[in-house]
Amino acid sequence: MTVGIAANATPDRLIVAVSDQQITYYDEFPALERGVRKIIQIGPDKSWFCAFSANDISVVPPLLAKITGDIKLISPQDRDAKAVMGVVADAYSAIRYQEFTGRHLRAIEYDSIDQFRKEGFADLGKDEHQKHMNELFRFDLGVDLLVFGHSDKLRLHIFTVHNPGRCTDCNWQGYAAVGSGSYLALGSLRQRRMSFDIEDVIYRLLEAKFVAEGGAVGPTTTLLILSSDGDSWEMRESEIQQIKEVWQRKQLEPTPDDALGAIKNTPALRHIFRVGER
Repeated sequence: MTVGIAANATPDRLIVAVSDQQITYYDEFPALERGVRKIIQIGPDKSWFCAFSANDISVVPPLLAKITGDIKLISPQDRDAKAVMGVVADAYSAIRYQEFTGRHLRAIEYDSIDQFRKEGFADLGKDEHQKHMNELFRFDLGVDLLVFGHSDKLRLHIFTVHNPGRCTDCNWQGYAAVGSGSYLALGSLRQRRMSFDIEDVIYRLLEAKFVAEGGAVGPTTTLLILSSDGDSWEMRESEIQQIKEVWQRKQLEPTPDDALGAIKNTPALRHIFRVGER
């Protein structure tokens, strides 16, 4: 698992994306801290990227390969958010069907979902056929995608993709996160208002990633900045570490005195600690 976060820096028409690099193998092998790059270009002209989270990393390469190949088939002027969302959803569903076939149906001599739907009822009977259809309904590919990019009209877009290929537009809030660390990351982002200026977006996304670290989210960080004209830049690890040291110092600051004073003067504490008893 992992964390992937992206946000629009709206005034500058930029998108910032952050992820860790750790790959875990459940409890069988030690985690690889610098295991893999998790922010991948999926558009042929750097117009679209995605970050991914996966229970099984082996599913990701064929999924991203299909998405990348299918996006290439869309003409540049038609490569808007709606078209890309459709391609990604269809690719996700196709790979999910492919994985389900490999894990379940080939063992009972079916080579595809379509073949099973056409022939399975007559071959296996109602109960056995229904059992496998229920398994298909419950089957989770175990991959979440955070897709971000821009259309030819220079509009920025962020959306997420979850099993079984469900896309959610996240432009309304300007940011999104996926992965096992997403709850902590989103909690950090929602804690206080973000200005959406580029400097603030970079700091807030790094802060959210630092908060999510631990367990399946590793400390090494990738940060990508994508512009609406197709350029992209990455922040150096030494620069990220410098920001992390600033953030860590902020975490060591004591509780504000005015907050402690307000708490001390509440009726609850005055009742518990009567004058002279503390």
